[in-house]
Amino acid sequence: VQIYGHGKHVRQFTYIDDAVSAIQCAMTMLQNGSLLDKHEIFNVVGESTITNDHLVTMLAKEYGVEPRRQYLDRQPGDVMNCVGSSDKLRRYGWAPLTGIGDGVRQYARWFESAYREKLFHEWGVIKS
Repeated sequence: VQIYGHGKHVRQFTYIDDAVSAIQCAMTMLQNGSLLDKHEIFNVVGESTITNDHLVTMLAKEYGVEPRRQYLDRQPGDVMNCVGSSDKLRRYGWAPLTGIGDGVRQYARWFESAYREKLFHEWGVIKS
């Protein structure tokens, strides 16, 4: 696995179900009139921050493999810490429900079912 920035980049991931519920929340606010500007902008982000290196570790654990990491220098213009705040949307009652651990597990299960043949045969990933 090639990891830029030596794995130290910090990111904040949002699980797809949480992103969908945020859109549903905004649509409800627009329909019931609590959202006055239909062009209102909201950040939709998960609760936790995580380094790219730790994310690779979590995914590898889900597949029962030890990742072979290749650390690369940071790419020009890449942001070291990319995080946001959903405070504005939270005032309307929305909050993410899926933590990073659950999100990684659910993503790994989905990816495995969608790409089973490639994972186990073509890419050589074998669960322990």
